[in-house]
Amino acid sequence: MRKSVNLVTGLCLLLLTACATASQSPVTTQTAPPVRRETAASISSPSPVCETHTASVTLSASHMTVNVGDTFKVTVTLNNEGCLALGVPQYVLYASTTGSPVTATNPKPIVHYLAVDPGQSDSAEFTLQTVAPGSVEFTASASFEVHLGYPGPAYWGNSTSREPLRVLVRSNATEMPMAESGFTSLRIPEVPLTISFPSAYTLTRSLETNRRGSFVSYDFGPLQALRGKTPYLKEIQFFSTESIEEFTKGCTGSDPCFFGDYPDLERYYGQLKAYRDRRDFQTYKLVLLVERFYFASTHPCEGDTCVIREYTAFVPGDTKVDIWIIMEDETEITQSDEIMRSVKLQE
Repeated sequence: MRKSVNLVTGLCLLLLTACATASQSPVTTQTAPPVRRETAASISSPSPVCETHTASVTLSASHMTVNVGDTFKVTVTLNNEGCLALGVPQYVLYASTTGSPVTATNPKPIVHYLAVDPGQSDSAEFTLQTVAPGSVEFTASASFEVHLGYPGPAYWGNSTSREPLRVLVRSNATEMPMAESGFTSLRIPEVPLTISFPSAYTLTRSLETNRRGSFVSYDFGPLQALRGKTPYLKEIQFFSTESIEEFTKGCTGSDPCFFGDYPDLERYYGQLKAYRDRRDFQTYKLVLLVERFYFASTHPCEGDTCVIREYTAFVPGDTKVDIWIIMEDETEITQSDEIMRSVKLQE
C-alpha cells in the first residue's frame, strides 16, 4: 500500500517539474503575413513596350541615265526601324517631269499583303517606259497598318521618301541636228571648259570688262552666210559670286551699271539651288537640250529691236554660264532651241 502511494506521488512531482520548465522556456510563434487587399486604384496595366511605329522609305533606280525608248525600274523600299510589325504596305510612286519623258507620271499603287517585321524591309518595283528627252524626279510614299496588340488597337501609318530620285532621259544619237564634222571646239582657259559650236561661227574673247557681271565673256561671230539672219548665236558669259558682287557695287538708281538685264547674287543663288534640284526658278524654265539642262528665258534687246533667248547652266566650280541667241521675235523660240542643241559644254 505504501509503495503505491509513493509511485503516485512520484508521478505527480515529475508532471509538476515538466510544467514548470515549460512555463519558463520562451515560446516562439509564426505569424502569417497580412492579406493584401487589391483595389482598382492599386492595380495598373503594364505599359506597352512600343506605342508607335518607326519607318523610312528609300528610292533607287536600275539606271540613272537612259535613252529615249528604254525601259527602267524604280524600286521603293520600306524599312521597318521600330518594334511593331507593319502590315499590308501600299506603295505609291510620284513623278515630276520636265519634257514629259515617261509614259506614266503617276503609276498605279502596289499593295503587298504581308507583314514587315521589326528590323526587316519590303520593296516594290515600278517599271516605266521613256518616250521623249527630259528629266524625271521621283518621290514615293508607303502606308501600312500598325497594330499595338491583337486584335487591337490599331492605326494606319505612313512614311515618305526624304530625297528625290532624278533620272535623265537622253536623246538618241541619231537625233543630233548636226554632224560632228560641222563643229568647232575651243578651250575656254578661264573656266576651264571646252565649247563646241557650229563651224558657221567664230568665237573671240570680248574686250568688255565685267560685262553684265561676268568675269569673262566671248562673242560669236556669224560667218557671211549667216549675217542678218535670225536667230543666231550672240555671246557666252561666265559668272562667279565675286564677279557679280564686284559688278553690282557700282550699280545705283541714278547710275545704272548696265542697260538691260543682268544677274545679281539673289538670282545666282536661287538659280544654282533650283538647277541642282532640277526644277524651274521663277520665270526661268528648265529645259533639257541634248544632254545638258538649261534655264531658258527671253529678254528684250535694248530699244526693243530684237529678243534675246538666254540659256543658263552651271558647270563645275558653280560657275554660271549664260548663252545668248538673238531672235527677231518670240516666234523663233523653236528655231533658237534647235541652234542651242548644237552647242556643247564639256568640262
